Amino acid sequence: MPASFLPQGLTVLVLASSSSGPATQLSTGSHQGAWVNNPTTSPVYLSVSNSSAAQATQPTTAAPAAGMLITDKSPKAISVPPNCWLSAITSAGSAGIYVTPGSG
Repeated sequence: MPASFLPQGLTVLVLASSSSGPATQLSTGSHQGAWVNNPTTSPVYLSVSNSSAAQATQPTTAAPAAGMLITDKSPKAISVPPNCWLSAITSAGSAGIYVTPGSG
């Protein structure tokens, strides 16, 4: 984790499989940032939402999708809404990503 990111809450594990899993809430308090890390070799597509009905989908050439690709060895800080919901999906297999609220 870079020195510019300050963790400010509990880390959650968001599970992903080839079918979109249930949304997981990230309790951010007043912070609107998160550190996202995918320790697996499976690329994960992550959706961030204000709603518990969040369902990640894979973008295709025919249909774009809201969210971002989280690959292995590329942890990153992202902006998120307060107390957001996260959903993740893989193209095949399963994976888990760790998300920590904070700032930086």
